[in-house]
Amino acid sequence: MIVAINIGANTGFNCGKFRSPIFYDGRFHYIPIPELGDYVIKPPIYANFSFKSYVPNSLWKTPMHADPEFETMTYGHALRGYGCEPRLKKLKEKKDFLLFYASLLYVDEKNKHRVSWINPAWGAYIIGFFKVEHVINQIKGSMLQTNMRDRFKNNAHLKRKSGHADFWISGNPGHLLKKALALSDSKTSTKPNDFTQRVFKTPTGKPITSNNTVFYRQTLVCDDGEAQKEIFTTIRKLNHHIKNT
Repeated sequence: MIVAINIGANTGFNCGKFRSPIFYDGRFHYIPIPELGDYVIKPPIYANFSFKSYVPNSLWKTPMHADPEFETMTYGHALRGYGCEPRLKKLKEKKDFLLFYASLLYVDEKNKHRVSWINPAWGAYIIGFFKVEHVINQIKGSMLQTNMRDRFKNNAHLKRKSGHADFWISGNPGHLLKKALALSDSKTSTKPNDFTQRVFKTPTGKPITSNNTVFYRQTLVCDDGEAQKEIFTTIRKLNHHIKNT
């Protein structure tokens, strides 16, 4: 099974009120949301990264909630709805995949020809994935055990005073893509493209149709073997550094 969830900065109230950029050939920056919790280990601030020019100046000195993080491949999930939690509960270790998609804003570059599948405004794009190594459901649980705390020590949730997440998920292997994979239609940002309609379903297993104009907020699911092959074949075509999944 593949589960895809929305992450990263977006125009939501607690999500930075901006979108990460995507460029003419599909390259992009993954920019995390701001850190709004109290922390014991100060997270990095936006100003310390090369992508700061795509972040509002008012946020440059704000700490980031870098989650997921693609250095040690960990993700700490807080309850959000949109059909997410029931699907995360069903993830199987060493078998299933967690995909991450983000809302990306197209940034025009002088004398560069935008590839046809990139929306000239903004769209939803797959930007990374984990093959699930560990998935720990702590919605009603206590703190992580010592051995798992070490595995997740680089995760933003363990830098908070609460040290809590409702799900802890690690990946092995995992990848931050070099080129994003479009989920949105190339003309209408809120419309799923043909690829999305073909390979993904809603959290309840219903087909995603062109009339689903909130798909980019939902959890997306793929439990069909041939569709899963198509997803990763398409990812590898855009990202030659990824050999196996």
